[in-house]
Amino acid sequence: MPELYLWKQLIAFYEYGTLSAAAEKLHISQPALSNSMRKLEEELHVRLFTRSKNKIVLNETGELAVSLAKKLVMHERKLTEEIRDFDSCRQTVSFGACAPVPLADVGSAFSKLYPDTGFASEMKESCPELLEGLKKNKYQIVALSYSPEDKEVYAKYYRTEKLSVLVPCSDPISKYDSLQLNRLDGQNMLLNTRIGVWWDIVKSELPNTHFLKTEQNELIISALGSGAFSAFITDASDYGIKIPENYKMIALTDAAAVMDFYLVCRTEDRKRFKKLFDNISCEKFY
Repeated sequence: MPELYLWKQLIAFYEYGTLSAAAEKLHISQPALSNSMRKLEEELHVRLFTRSKNKIVLNETGELAVSLAKKLVMHERKLTEEIRDFDSCRQTVSFGACAPVPLADVGSAFSKLYPDTGFASEMKESCPELLEGLKKNKYQIVALSYSPEDKEVYAKYYRTEKLSVLVPCSDPISKYDSLQLNRLDGQNMLLNTRIGVWWDIVKSELPNTHFLKTEQNELIISALGSGAFSAFITDASDYGIKIPENYKMIALTDAAAVMDFYLVCRTEDRKRFKKLFDNISCEKFY
């Protein structure tokens, strides 16, 4: 079997039309390229070129060889990419989460349990998109709001998150100890835009609510001081502050306000991530 560089040089000759042009692009001498083409013919035991005194051109066999050589080179590139991607996955684990709390939980837990392995993470609102990414090896682990019924993946429940609302004590709603989410529709509310899958619930139940949106919890904390806005809070995320004295936390009774989270990996990776799946729970790692 001729070496791969000979096939690549044959393709270069085809693409640039002459030995001199191809040799220039390949950064080799014209005689060296000519010798390579003769070597390729010798190893294949066929003639690939029609030669005249100052020119060579591909014959029909040569044109077929070019076509097959392109497939060979493309296969070699794909093979190399797959090997590199596999090695990259072993060196750095990519994690996708549908909400911010699993993002924090798993990131902190992973760094403690696998200190010698890199970790990259991102959040997506769509659980189906995360699951598809897992199957295509974009992610090695994902956190979803449901357990997939799929033999290709392994899923394990790890925590539940419950949504409540902080309401100014001056708001008439504050007299309640619990309420349904739609009772907040039309309110002025603070909202961190990085809430992942929770956003689908919020926008469907509160179509008329006016949101002051930000990605920075510091701004939410500052705005709460005015006593003019309500804000969401969960039992797993408290913005790092105590509830202001002029606010009341009210539990939401909707089924949608309670969300279970599952860690999911490909079935073939179950042993690889057993330590993470066995040790992470509702215990905070941060």
